[in-house]
Amino acid sequence: MKIDDHTVQIKVERPEPLWETLVSLQQVMIIPEDYTKALSGDPDVAEDGDFEAFSLAPVGTGPYAISEFVPGQKVVYSRFDAFWGDRAPLEQATVIRIPETASRITALKTGEADIVTNIAPDQLDLINADPNLKTEGSATALFHVMIMNVNHPNLVDPKIRQAMSMAIDRDLLNEALWLGKAIVPSTHTMAEMGELHMPELDTFEYNPRRRASCWRNRPTTARKSSLTPTRSITPTACWPHRPSPKCGPRSASRAA
Repeated sequence: MKIDDHTVQIKVERPEPLWETLVSLQQVMIIPEDYTKALSGDPDVAEDGDFEAFSLAPVGTGPYAISEFVPGQKVVYSRFDAFWGDRAPLEQATVIRIPETASRITALKTGEADIVTNIAPDQLDLINADPNLKTEGSATALFHVMIMNVNHPNLVDPKIRQAMSMAIDRDLLNEALWLGKAIVPSTHTMAEMGELHMPELDTFEYNPRRRASCWRNRPTTARKSSLTPTRSITPTACWPHRPSPKCGPRSASRAA
């Protein structure tokens, strides 16, 4: 519903904890119609080529404008002085893609990069050992899941899915993969959900004894056939958080 020339109000039928995420997806973002149509083909018609061209020359309403974009290599952000909000702190910021972790750490040590991200926990000591560098991180709402296809005949019965979930030692995974730096939650709800957060729930449990009981009580039809990997459609089970800073996986930076 239009409030004024710059404001739109959207009403939903039920509470949605992921509302801000859903309206921020690329698939539903608001883009300038005239600018986008004019990028390719007929400027009066919305064509597939327009949206592909827009991805290479995007415009938005943020504090920075993209002044250079080389797909797969780098993107340069320049401060947009006409931004409607607070003035951006940096005049320019360059993000460069460096796939290899060792190369990112080298770039940080040599001064080629001021900040690097996606540093594996077992690499942090290499950075912390340098007095000119430091690492920082915090948990985000990014989680890992095991997905099951509940339409598969071997997974229809919830006892089977429950048994598989109870067989996962999430604390052990956390220690083995993230050196204990991740967070193993008890439920799919998160503090970011506000009033819909339910920390009292205990959705995930590592319990081999109960797992065995659930497995023994599974339907006879499921016992006769083996589990076959299929395309999964329904989320369940584990999601330890990844160690990360406010804007992505764990990062490191040069000391000021």
